[in-house]
Amino acid sequence: MDEITPHSQLEAVVAARAREFAGDAEQQGVGAALTPLARNLTADRRDYKYVSVAFDRAARVATITLRGPDSPPPPSPKRW
Repeated sequence: MDEITPHSQLEAVVAARAREFAGDAEQQGVGAALTPLARNLTADRRDYKYVSVAFDRAARVATITLRGPDSPPPPSPKRW
């Protein structure tokens, strides 16, 4: 635990921490370039590469389908 914050101040503390972390990243010149997600959106579905969600609004049910990569896993984990 890094800090205890009263509930009444939680949003302000979270916002301050986010600004602090963002400032640190900007000063260090780090960041991630994000590419647009390939997606197919319809009224009753959301399809992405590895996850789909189908909505049955009448039943108030969402069915989530997760897919793994098409290729087999590497023989050993890569070191970061």
